[in-house]
Amino acid sequence: MLVLCVGVAWAGEESAPKLALESFPMSIEAPAVDLPDMFGVRRSTEEFRGKVLVVNFWATWCGPCREEFPALDRVAQRLRDDGVVVLGINVGDKPPFVERFLRTTPVTFPILLDSESRVTRAWNVVGLPATFIVTPDGKLESAAVGMRDWDHPVLLARLRGLAVR
Repeated sequence: MLVLCVGVAWAGEESAPKLALESFPMSIEAPAVDLPDMFGVRRSTEEFRGKVLVVNFWATWCGPCREEFPALDRVAQRLRDDGVVVLGINVGDKPPFVERFLRTTPVTFPILLDSESRVTRAWNVVGLPATFIVTPDGKLESAAVGMRDWDHPVLLARLRGLAVR
């Protein structure tokens, strides 16, 4: 799959915000997601059709995942009324580990469990955290592997802009 690098990036500056996203140059349908949430209820990306989806793949043992979770939750809260939904997909952890993690790092967005990494493979995730932006019509818009400053004004504006297309 071909991807192009767009966005803003500052190489070698530890304190600079991480904002770069890889854009998808053609209209590619996002792979389907149908997984149980923390309560055992099956959730699907189809239920969010018409909204911008921020799909974040993460694991409890992943330091950068833990570090970016609060920013993702702020995005979920700030952009909820703008038609943006954050969806967390845990990769391979046992539910008790996820529950323990969420007690110390609570979030307001849905957490789905990909215990067999089936969905993770379908999305071609190559590292964690991995985050994909999906347009309201279900197309992949962009992606990022590694931690990003999701609640930075530049990324917030990008997400809002996708929601109003």
